[in-house]
Amino acid sequence: MDLTLERIVAELKAQGLKKIDLTNHLGLVSSCFGNWMAGRNTSYRRYLHGIADFLGVSVEYLRGTTDVKEKSPIPSVTDDVVCFPVLGEVAAGFDHIAITDWEGATAEFPRSALGGRPAEDYLALRVCGDSMYPFYLDGDVVLVLRTPSLERDGQVALIRYDGENATLKKVEQLQDGMRLVPLNPIYPPRTISGVDLEQCSIIGLPRLLLRNVE
Repeated sequence: MDLTLERIVAELKAQGLKKIDLTNHLGLVSSCFGNWMAGRNTSYRRYLHGIADFLGVSVEYLRGTTDVKEKSPIPSVTDDVVCFPVLGEVAAGFDHIAITDWEGATAEFPRSALGGRPAEDYLALRVCGDSMYPFYLDGDVVLVLRTPSLERDGQVALIRYDGENATLKKVEQLQDGMRLVPLNPIYPPRTISGVDLEQCSIIGLPRLLLRNVE
């Protein structure tokens, strides 16, 4: 049993909740939890945001990247502006663990950028690296809509792979997997297939970015 599943089980026990309470909340059949516990699949990773909301803890705590259970600060909303906490970095390259601890940085986006959705459907991350040059630059802050799927093939998305690495890449769907393609041609693409797909998921889609011009 990996750390994420251990923490899910521990939180259910600590809060006096049953496994079926969680699967009902997620809209899943009760046998899903048994499959997770038996190691038959790791599909629970796709539902971490819903699991975290149900348990009242942060996704980062469930993943084991922090021992702090509390959720990150929520965005503050005014009539015209939404102020988001910038939750660390997302790599424009590969092999970079997503940093999601909040260190106090914020970024303001126009409320109209939310498209009528609640602010909690979005997160703000800082770009690290140049593999998505020239459209995304090192230091840009990207507003990302949380969603587990693409709107179309070949779209740029925020992807989690290898369990806890995250990257911003153009995603091309393949018959047996997906190809993560940098926009900067000096970097090669990476293909995710086979069992590696179980630890790969779409976190969200970039909607707007902020860039400091000196």
